[in-house]
Amino acid sequence: MSFRLKTIIGIAVIEAVLLAILVFSGLRWLQDSNEEQLIEHGATTARLFATTTKNAVLTTDLASLESFVGEALTNPGIVYARVRNEEGLILAEGGDESALARPFVADDDPSKASDGVYDTYADVREGGVYFGQVEVGVSVGTFHALMRDARSGAFAIAGIEMLLVALFSFVLGTYLTRQLRELRHASETIGREGPGFRIPVKGKDEVAQAILSFNAMSSRLAESYSEQQRAEEELRLAAQAFDAQEAIFITDVDARILRTNRAFTEITGYTQDEAVGKTPSILKSHRQDAEFYRRMWGQLVDAGKWEGEIINRRKNGELFPEWLSISAVGDASGQTSNYVAHFIDISNQKRNEEALEEARESAEQASEAKSRFLATMSHEIRTPLNAIINMNELLLETDLGSDQHSYAMTAGEAGQNLLSIVNSILDFSKIEAGRMESHPVLCEPEEIIGSVVRLIAPRGFAKGIEFTLFVDPKAPNRFKTDPGLLRQILLNLVENALKFTETGGVRVRFVMEEETNGAAWVRFDVIDTGIGISEEMQADLFTEFTQVDGSHARRFGGTGLGLAISRALARILGGDVGCESKPGQGSRFWLRLPALDRESASSENAELVRVLGPWRILARSVNPILAEEITYQLKALGLNACVVDEFPGIQPSLADPDFAGEIVLTEHASTASGNGAQVPEKKRLIQLIRVLRRASGDEGEIDFFAVEPVPLAPRRLYRLLRGAAGEPARTTEPVETRRVQVTAPTDAVAKVPILLVEDSEPNRLVATAILSNAGYTVETAGNGLQAVSAMEQKHYGLVLMDISMPEMDGFEATRAIRALRGGRGRVPIIAMTAGAFTEDRQRCLDAGMDAYLSKPIVRAELLATVEQWLKGIEQV
Repeated sequence: MSFRLKTIIGIAVIEAVLLAILVFSGLRWLQDSNEEQLIEHGATTARLFATTTKNAVLTTDLASLESFVGEALTNPGIVYARVRNEEGLILAEGGDESALARPFVADDDPSKASDGVYDTYADVREGGVYFGQVEVGVSVGTFHALMRDARSGAFAIAGIEMLLVALFSFVLGTYLTRQLRELRHASETIGREGPGFRIPVKGKDEVAQAILSFNAMSSRLAESYSEQQRAEEELRLAAQAFDAQEAIFITDVDARILRTNRAFTEITGYTQDEAVGKTPSILKSHRQDAEFYRRMWGQLVDAGKWEGEIINRRKNGELFPEWLSISAVGDASGQTSNYVAHFIDISNQKRNEEALEEARESAEQASEAKSRFLATMSHEIRTPLNAIINMNELLLETDLGSDQHSYAMTAGEAGQNLLSIVNSILDFSKIEAGRMESHPVLCEPEEIIGSVVRLIAPRGFAKGIEFTLFVDPKAPNRFKTDPGLLRQILLNLVENALKFTETGGVRVRFVMEEETNGAAWVRFDVIDTGIGISEEMQADLFTEFTQVDGSHARRFGGTGLGLAISRALARILGGDVGCESKPGQGSRFWLRLPALDRESASSENAELVRVLGPWRILARSVNPILAEEITYQLKALGLNACVVDEFPGIQPSLADPDFAGEIVLTEHASTASGNGAQVPEKKRLIQLIRVLRRASGDEGEIDFFAVEPVPLAPRRLYRLLRGAAGEPARTTEPVETRRVQVTAPTDAVAKVPILLVEDSEPNRLVATAILSNAGYTVETAGNGLQAVSAMEQKHYGLVLMDISMPEMDGFEATRAIRALRGGRGRVPIIAMTAGAFTEDRQRCLDAGMDAYLSKPIVRAELLATVEQWLKGIEQV
């Protein structure tokens, strides 16, 4: 083989290897970058599609889902789109039928998508909960076409380069045949140092000429390598620009367009030939003023970047919104040489946003209409219910036979049950309308629990059900929450426990939980010995209109709203409610709340232990739950307490010098002191009686320290025990009574008439009877016109004003009365209405009324309000 041929072959092989490395590395980089772009495009499209369809998936709005699928398919490159629910069922799909027919399998690598479609998906989630997924197929045809073109171009360039190098090598080999040593030396140098190396030239002979030729070859190889790098960079930039799904255009520093991509033409309608050489002002819609563009260019100059929403105009004159991003590109010296702008057409997004806003407004209007309907129904039911409940209360205060009294009591309980149902429906409507708000203040939980238990306990005692209250000594004395909402939740839970308990008792407990992550929590437990609840029913227990027994033959009534309302209110307070139960073994309902700004009672508890530590406390009750809970409360403090069936004497303990004596809590006077009425010196007796129940006939024979009604609140129990131990002096408080205690008005107040404005005859009779029995003078009017006329003719000390009346309602009548001259226009006006929303009260006050009472009217509240506003009045 000749040296010349060897030279040609050697140089050609070196060039081929170099070009192969450059070409294949360039192609590989191009493929990887475009795969990443395709994957990102697919993921972005799927996420946007999932976000767009989320509300429709949550509401199973199939029509909207079909519309969203159709809109998704309008995006370039989208082959199909599909929406599934959480169970995998297809809610909507569209696109290529063959692609839809294949089972969905997400692709990791677009280049391995043998079917020509890159399959991807995105979950539909709300609040962290999975509701379904969307599936999108993106065509990889454009990607494959780009790679074919890039390979063809690269191989063509490489082939031409190889040909040129071979020709040059042939000439060079001919010239260098006679100078093998110099060529060998020069080749070795080039091999070590690479293209661009220059051999020093000495003289002008043939060797010098050969060296000059070799130097020229070395220079051209170096230039060729640089050009190859520039070509590769241009190829990368061009690939990014022309394969992007976003519209892209590049301008010079004077904002003249140099290049555009295919997406630019598809969105604007302008081809590259039409756009090149012009400025982006060809897209101006004139919806933005000069100040807008001044700020845009100011930010571009200062920060080198601007992005935002803008309205532009297509070639056909159609306006469209776009999201535009502009970046400045600098040259080697740092001066701006070009601007690159990306934008996307957001017309579909805007239409979707408008559709979602319209849907939201429609939903709000529907919710408002439903809430107002419930409020109206509540108003219409409360009006006659006011007469039923209060007239029945008046009837119970008359002399009735035993049967008559029983019938009236039953009617009263039915009225209260109906009122509870109406209140539950009204609370439910408030919660659904988003009108239930929390107003946290520092409150005493024991007082709230005690008021709830005292309210419901009489109904339990009538059924033979015991009610007890326990407060954990570690629990805060006070903490910050909304006392009204807390009381309402506890009322619902305790009433629910009473409803489903036939024997035994209901325990209400307030305990302190362990701190978690630095946050303190308290828990309220309502434990009953009722029928219990199966696990299947517990899953839906806090769902609206769900009952433990939903059959037509169910024993227990109600709306099934109480627990649902309790959970909603608990979450408003930042907590939650739950249940633990087994059929036949009772239930435990719990309410868990954050203990904000809590105040401890540890010092009080320590003092109590010091006083009562030397004493032994014995408890006995017909219903063992009462005695057990009393000792449970005292043992939690560390005191010596126990439950007994009979009370033993104290003699065995007399030898202990630290023993102070016994405190006995009992329901039975006959067994409290053994065989006689004499109470030993070191024994203190406290008799426990049920509320509304008189003490037994033999209690006068026993020297009781106190006679105390149950249920016992812990603080009251502690005060009794301290008193029995000698600190402070012993006291006995009277048993609570059911009758309303009314302060009789003075003669001056009684002579000043009260004007009762009420269109309902039964409600007029009720209010008149309540006020007359209390000693007030009452006159009536059937509507607002009659009320205004009466006020013009006579002086009244007070006006009780209904709202919904014929001819003239209470608001108009109030405004007319306030317009009267003199003292008559300043008469106190108290609203008495069945409207129970917060805004109903505010409307009354805004109309000029002084106070507000909701129906059904509570006698004690009515009389207290009347007494307050008539206090100190003198007859005119």
